[in-house]
Amino acid sequence: MNVGLFFGTFNPIHNGHIHISKEVLNSKRVDEIWLIVSPQSLFKKSSIILDKNIRINMVNNAVKKLKNIYSSSVEFELEKPNYTVNTLNFLSFHYSANNFKIIIGEDNLESFDIWKNSDFIKKNYELIVYPRKKKEILKELFDGELIKISSTDIRKKIKNKESIKNLVPRNVEMEILENGYYS
Repeated sequence: MNVGLFFGTFNPIHNGHIHISKEVLNSKRVDEIWLIVSPQSLFKKSSIILDKNIRINMVNNAVKKLKNIYSSSVEFELEKPNYTVNTLNFLSFHYSANNFKIIIGEDNLESFDIWKNSDFIKKNYELIVYPRKKKEILKELFDGELIKISSTDIRKKIKNKESIKNLVPRNVEMEILENGYYS
């Protein structure tokens, strides 16, 4: 089975993540999408990231009624810091019948060479790159719609008491508002 691995802090998960997942599924390049919730990003300040258990709960709620899109907390159990290559090795060993592909944003592709063992990853795993800027078409670029939603913008809107309606799944919006996340 071809499985697309979509890594992220999902802080919070938003409709852009869901849309990209559905587009990649519809392209038939993968049979399933696993949203891999990272406990901590190496590239983000921890003070702005909600607890990993809160974030996995939001991802679970966002995908529970979706077909072939699943959440994963696999990185919660792996050695810190979470390097993508370590997660890939773990998943490839424990789910060896699957063919894993990595779904990343075009912006992450630009810094991909600084990822730990990036050459190994590129050699052994197909990259499915979704557009963030559309400045050029790369061979790995998934020909999907440009998504203009970001978790950073959503957090700013919440902090400024602006609506996030239609930016996140409704049940995620309710969870954020009821618990005062990102306020």
